[in-house]
Amino acid sequence: ETTGRRGRKDDPLYKHRRALMTRTNYLTERQKQRLNLLWATDDDYVALQVTWAFYQDVIAAYGHPDKSRGKKLMSRVIHALRQGLPAGLEELAQLGRTLWRRRHDILAYFDVGAS
Repeated sequence: ETTGRRGRKDDPLYKHRRALMTRTNYLTERQKQRLNLLWATDDDYVALQVTWAFYQDVIAAYGHPDKSRGKKLMSRVIHALRQGLPAGLEELAQLGRTLWRRRHDILAYFDVGAS
């Protein structure tokens, strides 16, 4: 959407797409450096950085070996999204509203193992 066309190898976001979809603890040092450089060089990616951080938090909650701790982490994510986000993050705010409406089903996963 930012370039008006599909991503190409020289587009910053297209170039970093694999790193953006990887869990933080699986990122290589090179990928971490590239993402840090992406966040530092362009203010246009602040919304992406915030969304990516929430994405990482959700993955960490579901992947936590202690289900009760994972449930607490997921509950924090839901409440953080519910408390309000800065302008420009409408999609993330919509996700927060959906998670809030479905929070009992989502958090049931950590008790039962399925939602």
